[in-house]
Formats: sequence, structure tokens, C-alpha cells
Amino acid sequence: MNMFLLLAVAGAAAITSASCASASEPNDTGERISQRGHDINNYGKAWTDAHKDVTRGQQRIKDATGKLADAEKALTKARGHVAKAEEQISDAEADQVSGQRLVQDGTERMQRSEAAYLAVRAGPSAVNPN
Repeated sequence: MNMFLLLAVAGAAAITSASCASASEPNDTGERISQRGHDINNYGKAWTDAHKDVTRGQQRIKDATGKLADAEKALTKARGHVAKAEEQISDAEADQVSGQRLVQDGTERMQRSEAAYLAVRAGPSAVNPN
């Protein structure tokens, strides 16, 4: 910061001397000192404002890094849930197909049993074989 103040003072001196050369009336020593102090104050304020931005930026980076890590963990966990749900869907679909096959096979066997029963019933009487 001392180097910055030294540069600021040197810059202010250069600006002040340039403005003094172009002014119609030369400033007295008090006015030049006052102007130089004002210029240095402006440089200091600009540096302080910039330093505050740097500090806020660093804090924002730190906060965002934590949020990013949390979000990545949540995404990984969510992907696991999605994979598990997809597996459950696949299992349920396989169960549906298996159930449909059972219904179809059972229906066919019931129809064959009913046909066999009707054939037996239509045949000769078991009580009177004649």
C-alpha cells in the first residue's frame, strides 16, 4: 500500500503541475497542497473501493464453491435415485409382462378345462351307461 501511495502522490504531483502550467493564475502553495491532498484522497478512495470489491468477490467465490460442492453432491444423489427408480420401473414392467402371460396361459387352460367338462357332460351318463 505504501508503494501505491507513493505512486499516487507522484501522479498527483504530475497532474497538479500540468494543470498549474495551463491555468491562467498560478495557485499559491496552500491551494496546491490542498489540491494534492484532494487528489491523493480520491486515489485512496478508489483503491479502498476496489479493495472492497476484491474482498466481496473473494467471499462470493468462497460461498459459490461451497454451494457448487453441495449441488454436485445433491446431483450425484439424485442420479442414484433416478437409476434406482429406472430399475424399479424395469422390474415393474417385467412383472406386468409376466402377469399378462400368466393371465393368458390361465385363461387358455380354463377354456380347455371348460371344453373338456362340456365334452364329458355331453357324453353318456355315468349313472345309466345304456
